[in-house]
Amino acid sequence: MKKILLCFWYIIAFIAVDRGLGIFINEGLNRYFGLNQHSEVLLIGHSHLMLATDKAKLETALNCRISKYCREGVNVADRYQMVKQYLESLYSDSLKIVLYGVDQFMFTGTGLSSNSYKLFYPFMDEKNIDQYIYDNTDRYDYWLHKLFCFHSLF
Repeated sequence: MKKILLCFWYIIAFIAVDRGLGIFINEGLNRYFGLNQHSEVLLIGHSHLMLATDKAKLETALNCRISKYCREGVNVADRYQMVKQYLESLYSDSLKIVLYGVDQFMFTGTGLSSNSYKLFYPFMDEKNIDQYIYDNTDRYDYWLHKLFCFHSLF
């Protein structure tokens, strides 16, 4: 009985650490992309747009806040989810302009890879992202990442 109780507490501790690290790292991702701020401009695109624009210089020149949400390998379907993700957030009320990066990768059926939906695992707690991942993956992979947050970040 003592071993079962000890095993139970190890599982509880693992879940607590997993969820805590997941929340901590997810907050860092939101700050990195600017998804946790009331922005007037939202940049959506591929990693090329990320590398080609200087957010700090743009914010200074335009005198407004900018969210720069760019991911490598994203196609039109992924970018649609990215726009929806920001628009459904609590921070979208100040948004005035969405700059949508157009490049050679956006019209491929699967992005740079057939599993570009995996880029969104850290955001599985958001309704539209959760549904997008559910529709694009097998059930085992979906539930593995749904149950273990920290695993979803790698």
